Parts: sequence; C-alpha cells; structure tokens
Amino acid sequence: MGINIYKAAIGSYIMPVFTALFAIFMPDVRTSFNYIIMAVFVVNIVSFLAMLAIFKKKKRPNAARLVILFNMLAFSLFFTFPLIKALIGQTSLQLILFILFFVCIGLAIYDQKQEVPLVLPPKESKGRKFVFVFYAIPVLMAIIAGGGNFIIVREITNFLGQGYVTYVGGVCLYVLGCWFAFFLQSLFYQGFTKNGVWVK
Repeated sequence: MGINIYKAAIGSYIMPVFTALFAIFMPDVRTSFNYIIMAVFVVNIVSFLAMLAIFKKKKRPNAARLVILFNMLAFSLFFTFPLIKALIGQTSLQLILFILFFVCIGLAIYDQKQEVPLVLPPKESKGRKFVFVFYAIPVLMAIIAGGGNFIIVREITNFLGQGYVTYVGGVCLYVLGCWFAFFLQSLFYQGFTKNGVWVK
C-alpha cells in the first residue's frame, strides 16, 4: 500500500514546528521574527490550497510534493534564526546569512546533477568514500554545541559566558540549517525528479 501524498503533505507541516520553537525563543523573543515565522506557515498553507485549485487533477500530486519541500526548507530555515537574531542591528550581515542559506539550496540542485553527488551518490562511484566528510558536519556541530546535553551547555555557559555561547550555538544551528537545506533539497531532487515521480 503506497503512501498517500496528500496526507504526507499535511503531515509535513509538523516538521517546521519543532525548529520554529528554536527560532522563537533563542536567544530571546523578538516580535519581528515571530511575524516572519507565522508568515512562512501562512504562505505554505495558502500556496498548497492555491496549487490544488490551479493544478489539473493529474498534476495535483505535484502540489503536495512541492509543499513537502517547502516545509522541509522551512524546517531548515528556522535553524538559522538564532544567529540572525543575535546579529540584530547588523542588517548587512543578516542579509548575507539569508542569501547564503538560499545559495545552499541552489548548490544542492547543482550537486545532484554531478556524477558523484554528496547526497546518495551511486554505489559504484570512485569518489563515494569522500562523501563521509559531508555527513560529519552535523555530528561536529552537535559536539561543539554540547550535544544537546543541557547540563553540558549550562556548564559551558557558566565558564565562557552567555554571549559567547549565544554566538557559538547560533553558528552551529546556522550551519545545521544550511546542511539540512542542502540535504533535504537533494533528497527531494532525487526522489521526485531523478526517479521520475514528478508528473509532467
């Protein structure tokens, strides 16, 4: 029994909820960013309904697939907010960080068109053994950030200070957000484009 793509699309809205909590409360609550978070959810919901209304019946599964992608990218985007919020007042740097995030999405599509992509490379590829470096990035970021252990994070905060931890933790989350954007965009490209699931 196959997966119902429409139920999967609705279920995908749960993904960005988790990282939205990071985005809301870290390092502190800022109303302007909360409006952005709400806008992302509203745009994703409205775009789904609009595409279902516009697309012909044959192509409506594509609308569901696009919404899954949008929610995966929203999940990734919210990881970047703690660092961007910490840089309040430095508009140019904030803009550069936003742009770099979307550059990662473009690089993922470019990478998937290469002979040996970083995400799910062919088993017979000679360069496949070097791909482990890509998968080591989130592990490294988790270790630097204290591995999600609140006791360790608290001790690091007491030793190094709140400001240092805010920026180091923000950088780690930002890198994770870019990594997830690259990874999830690659999965989408492989699953729906390369494998011929996309309805033309």
